[in-house]
Formats: sequence, C-alpha cells, structure tokens
Amino acid sequence: MEAEDKLYNDHFLEVVDGEKGIGPPTTSDWREVERLVKFLGLFYTATLVVLASSIVCSYKCYGEIVTIETNLMGVTHSYDKELRTKAIEMRENFNKYWDEQKNINRMLIIASVFDPRQKMEFPKMCFEKLYGEDTSEAKEMYNSVCDVMKAMLKEYTIIFKGPNTQSS
Repeated sequence: MEAEDKLYNDHFLEVVDGEKGIGPPTTSDWREVERLVKFLGLFYTATLVVLASSIVCSYKCYGEIVTIETNLMGVTHSYDKELRTKAIEMRENFNKYWDEQKNINRMLIIASVFDPRQKMEFPKMCFEKLYGEDTSEAKEMYNSVCDVMKAMLKEYTIIFKGPNTQSS
C-alpha cells in the first residue's frame, strides 16, 4: 500500500511552474472530507428516492424533504464552522424552493398519507419534527392536510355516487 501511496505523494511534491504543490492531504483534511461526505450522503440518498424514474415513489418524497430540512436545521447549529456555513447556504436555497414548507403542494404530503403504513400519522410526525410538538404551526399544517383530504373525499363521493345511491 505504501508503494502505491509513494507514487501519489511524489506527485504532490512535484514542482510546477517554479512552485511546489501544497502536498498530500493531511489527517485533518481527511477528517474534514469524512464529515462533508457524511453530510452530503443525506442529499445523495434523497436524490435517489426523489428522482427514481423507474419506480413510482411519490409517497417517499415528502419524507425525504423533511429529512433534508431537519438535517439542515441541525447542522446550522453545528460546532463545525465550515459545515455550519455550508448548511446555512444550503438551507437558504432549500427555503427558496420549499418556502419553509408553508406553501408546499399538499398533494406531495397526501401521497405519503396514501401509503398504508403511514396514514395520517406520518404528516403529523413530520410537522412535529419540523415545528415542534403541539405548536400552532404543526397543527395548522396538519389541519390543512386534513382539509385537503376531506375535499378529495367529497369530490370522490360526488363523482362516483351512483344514481341509485341514497344519501344518509
């Protein structure tokens, strides 16, 4: 292994245009890279889920969006200054597109409700994760999803109500 490393180390020590390179990565460089890779791994996984073109997975999208936002919120309070700065920039971009979840298309959330494993507990859990338990924001978001579900049921009932069906 050291023989292989020597080839690369020699490359880092070469002089180019009269200036010596900065040298091979140090142990601390590798630690920083490791932290960054772990952080970016979340986005890689989310991208695979959201952009999976061969599988219908709309029920997974909202969960991934929540995972990204909660991780960004967590890292914005990190002790690692570089990672925190990067997370703050990413969160600003995230909020630009998702508007802090307030104006998100509720159908994205409804898709997760139709997953029989999740039902209405999933959005409730997500809202509590994002806004805190028993907060007015979490309740407002939950109620808005319930309202959309009720409107969909009402529309479904009107469309598929047979002519011989009696109303109760």
